[in-house]
Amino acid sequence: MGLPKMKVIGILGLLVLAKRRGEIERVAPLIEELQRGGHYLGLREVQAACLCRRGNHLTSCFL
Repeated sequence: MGLPKMKVIGILGLLVLAKRRGEIERVAPLIEELQRGGHYLGLREVQAACLCRRGNHLTSCFL
């Protein structure tokens, strides 16, 4: 039978998903709040969460 296949996206992935769905306005303040609360979020992961593809280039659309 086995386990169901699940995708694990983490807190940054959840923030990006919420932004894309229009549930939150900005991601950056929430990331900063998590960091102030003692959560470790890697620089590369934060940068990836705060960037999106617009055509052939990346832009900071989630800040």
